[in-house]
Amino acid sequence: MTLTKDSPKSEIIAEWVRRLRSGNYTQTQRVLRNKDSFCCLGVLCEVAVDAGVIPPAVSRPNHPSLFVYDGQDRTLPQSVADWAGVGKAGDYGPGIMESLASKNDYGYSFEEIANLIESNPQNLLKER
Repeated sequence: MTLTKDSPKSEIIAEWVRRLRSGNYTQTQRVLRNKDSFCCLGVLCEVAVDAGVIPPAVSRPNHPSLFVYDGQDRTLPQSVADWAGVGKAGDYGPGIMESLASKNDYGYSFEEIANLIESNPQNLLKER
């Protein structure tokens, strides 16, 4: 699937879920990306990079194994949230993105997180 800046939100979420299940990403906690490991939201950032929404991650000069996406290293950049149509913490309800990040940090596998995303798409996509 080739995504662009104008891709439908459902296609973006489907690609995110596909990548979480792909086995191509090693999981990490508490940061979007650490060396070659990603949290679930870091995987969504990679989807955005590949679609040309944000530039590739850059490493912090004082911490070269920690990577930054569009100015963020621990939370989903607003630019990615807006493109994917997902809410950030505090946007609505209990904040499913914050919940997904917490589940990632507390040991849920990417497969389990993908299952949560698929089972709750109405809670994931922010009303526009």
